Amino acid sequence: ASPAPTDPSPSTTAPTVAGDTGSLVITAPPGVTIYLNGEKKEVQDGLLVTDSMPAGEYTLEARQPKRESWTTTIEVKGGGRPTAVKVPSLNMAKGKLWIGGEDAEGARVLVDGEEVGTVPYKGEIAVGEASIELRKRGFQTYKETIEIKEGDPTVLNPSLDRASVVSYGEVSLITVPWSNVTANGQKLGQTPVTARVRAGRVNLVLTTGDGQTFRRTITVRANKKTRERIVLK
Repeated sequence: ASPAPTDPSPSTTAPTVAGDTGSLVITAPPGVTIYLNGEKKEVQDGLLVTDSMPAGEYTLEARQPKRESWTTTIEVKGGGRPTAVKVPSLNMAKGKLWIGGEDAEGARVLVDGEEVGTVPYKGEIAVGEASIELRKRGFQTYKETIEIKEGDPTVLNPSLDRASVVSYGEVSLITVPWSNVTANGQKLGQTPVTARVRAGRVNLVLTTGDGQTFRRTITVRANKKTRERIVLK
């Protein structure tokens, strides 16, 4: 004889009752995106309200560009009760910056105008665009804008150019008739005049008492005194 038919197995899914749900209220700083168990939730004006949410444990993650994510575990209460969560301000995300180079060794490192150390340098700075300066005596200031990212370090091995040496000399100038003197745009005064000027070719503008202007070019030797007598006509 065939076995008697059996009743189908009862459902293992319990019906949802009012006591199994609650409400979740999340406040967050501007610009923060909320994820619950990996699912993105829309935040309006820094507030997220979810009603009739199944009670239980959830993973909450807060994300914001260029900032470290924040993760916590929350427990949504049942019985229609509210659960309130406040997301703190997220810390700035940081990336690694390494600076080396033989020329740059010993140079002061400035990031966005703030001194952070010397070369060789290994440190962490905020991700995003950063203005880097290296300053070393006897060398021209090195400047570069770079993008700092999380993960692998950003590495710089710059070559620094030696600073050009500026030499000066002294010029003693007499003009006939007298005149007011400008040398390479610098006012020296009325002749006879003696002044310290940059060595090399010096462009003179000579203005006489009656308003006539004359132009002359002279050569001033480094660390020497150069004497010139100029007749203006």
